[in-house]
Amino acid sequence: MSEDTGTLKKWMDTATLVIIAAGLGIAIDQACEIRKSIDAADASTNFSTWNSTAQQWLEMDSMFLQYPELRKFIFEGVPAPSDVKKLEQANAAANKVLDFVDNAITIESYAKKAKQSTASQNILNQDTWDNYFAEIFSKSPMICDIVKGHEKSYFCDTVRMAQMNCANKWKSDIVCK
Repeated sequence: MSEDTGTLKKWMDTATLVIIAAGLGIAIDQACEIRKSIDAADASTNFSTWNSTAQQWLEMDSMFLQYPELRKFIFEGVPAPSDVKKLEQANAAANKVLDFVDNAITIESYAKKAKQSTASQNILNQDTWDNYFAEIFSKSPMICDIVKGHEKSYFCDTVRMAQMNCANKWKSDIVCK
């Protein structure tokens, strides 16, 4: 009987190890599936955010199709007009462009800092956008004056980019973290 008990114990120990190994295999498989779901969610979120930003960009561009006379105040280095009505229109366009730029820089900055899974490349990491925004700052005294006059209203990276690229340089008390 003790030999039967020993065989039964060995059989039970072996069965327990097989069950534990199978459970561990299932747990690893489930962890891989969860990682795939997280990667898919990251990719979907990145694409949706990029698409939303791109749509805002297209909307901003459509403003210049409708009012081409405003382009010169944003892209051609022309200072603010002296005519009150033209100044109001140019100021509205400059604020709209600046709000878009600030939004895109804010989103990109947070996306770069967010922990992304290695399987999902972050589509929001757009250095070409930064180049375009730097060019806007370098060619729009109106936008630079708005940032300079209201720098606490804008994201720190937006203010920093403006300071680096605007022709009318200024000192700022804002410290970026």
